[in-house]
Amino acid sequence: MIYNWSADTIFPYSFFDEVAYIEVSRNLSYLFNKNYDMLRIRAEKKKETLLLKEELFRLVWNNVVLRRLICAKIQECVLVLVPETIRLELFGSKSRHLAMIKEYKRDPKRHYELNGSFYLYTCPLLTPRIFKYYYEYVMQRKKRPTDFDLILDKISLSPRNLVDCWLFKTTYELLKSKGVPLDKMASTSTWANIVRTNNVELYNFVKTVLPLPKRVDDLKALVSVAAMTPETKLSYYERLMPISQDTKLLATLLDDLIEHDPCERYLEQVDYGTLVCTGNMGILQTLAEHAGDYIRRTITSGGSSIGGGRAERRRHRHTHLTKEMMLLAMRSKQINSVRYLHHEMEMPIETDALVEAARSCDLPFVIDVNIWTYQQQQHHHHHPSLSINQSINHISQYFTTTM
Repeated sequence: MIYNWSADTIFPYSFFDEVAYIEVSRNLSYLFNKNYDMLRIRAEKKKETLLLKEELFRLVWNNVVLRRLICAKIQECVLVLVPETIRLELFGSKSRHLAMIKEYKRDPKRHYELNGSFYLYTCPLLTPRIFKYYYEYVMQRKKRPTDFDLILDKISLSPRNLVDCWLFKTTYELLKSKGVPLDKMASTSTWANIVRTNNVELYNFVKTVLPLPKRVDDLKALVSVAAMTPETKLSYYERLMPISQDTKLLATLLDDLIEHDPCERYLEQVDYGTLVCTGNMGILQTLAEHAGDYIRRTITSGGSSIGGGRAERRRHRHTHLTKEMMLLAMRSKQINSVRYLHHEMEMPIETDALVEAARSCDLPFVIDVNIWTYQQQQHHHHHPSLSINQSINHISQYFTTTM
């Protein structure tokens, strides 16, 4: 097929309708009215009655399943802009992403020669259709060999992957149709980027077409990324839209890896310290449900005191859940983490942990700890390593000596 590389060919009109919608109206009413007028004219020509209400349009468009089905049918995916999930001002007239797309439209050849492919591949406004045209454009010129290396590494960086799978899937299928071998399409970085999106649908697709990394350390690194809190996933994704808070991808990844080799220590790179001090129960509970037996087997009592500073905690990576985690939970005043460690991981609350609670000088937190500890004693009908009366005495003594 011979392509006429004009701007109109490289960027179909439908895409610039999309850009206009993003830049000018930023709402569903504009999109509805534009399409409604077009459908009404067609219906009048055919002498048909058009029954389409904006409420129905919104109902369909806001349904993720229906929207993705429509996108699949038309072989395209419009990045749906919802005020609660995407910061629209970043796609305004001053957006560097929109400016880059417009610059490329004006002169594709010059844009390619000056910038190469990376910034376009990772642009959140890149659609599957534009990628197809651009890839053919690059293939014809072959000026930069690196433009053909590990394209999925670059495409996997697109923020679009947080909300849909179509761009990545289209890219993979195009590369496969061109005979590109898997080791030239992607690397372990592709997997890390996919896991970082926290898009379980995308992960489920990728694992059917790309092999998992062979090195065990790379697999451990994937678990570490999946078990990060959204705040610690340092990525420019978050400037555009928040990463999903659910842990479905982490759960699926753990199930896949444990099925692959149940004896391997896949959790050795998980940063338990950050999880405990932030009280991220979603991730901690998922780890307990899908790898709890492994975690309990690796609880140790060793290790030096963990620093309280945020930067220091992040630098200190814990290869196991240690008993010092209880100290960290007390120091961070995370009652949910205390409950998790004691109840789920069967970690005792000892004197030094209660002293840490007292040092917080937070009376409501101290009361919560003691009430919960007392309830656990009554529930299990046995005495833990420190009774409620002993703990109160320790706390009272601490306050007496420090006041």
